[in-house]
Amino acid sequence: MKIIHGRAAGSESEQRSATFTGEVWGDPILAPTDGVTINNVFFAPRARTHWHTHEGGQILMVTYGQGKVRAQDGDEHDIRPGDTVWISPGERHWHGAGETTAWRTWRSRSGITSGSSPSPRRSTTGGVAVERSETDGLESFRVAERVLQEISDAG
Repeated sequence: MKIIHGRAAGSESEQRSATFTGEVWGDPILAPTDGVTINNVFFAPRARTHWHTHEGGQILMVTYGQGKVRAQDGDEHDIRPGDTVWISPGERHWHGAGETTAWRTWRSRSGITSGSSPSPRRSTTGGVAVERSETDGLESFRVAERVLQEISDAG
């Protein structure tokens, strides 16, 4: 048994880039243990994962903002705080923030993550890819972090 108080001991927030489009930060909650990892992941607006699969599946629990998720053979779905998504082992998918909102999710995955082709940077409603500078994403991250801290302090 392990009890983790807040986050993995000695861990730091880390910017994710190799398998993401846009600005994404992760906070390890459980360092890889018995093939399972758990993270809080923050996506700036329009940031997404690349298409990928998980050997043992993935659970996403939305904790802030509005996001999107799509399986390769399915439709794009909006997801909001309180929503939980189960992604089956081997199911090719992507997930990320909405077009205009930051998004934070608690995620758990098991086994090896495979695949890494970029997902579309567009919504099914807008139909146009929106490019942005990295400094815009960093500012969005800073604003969202301040908002989240204010919410936490008020709670």
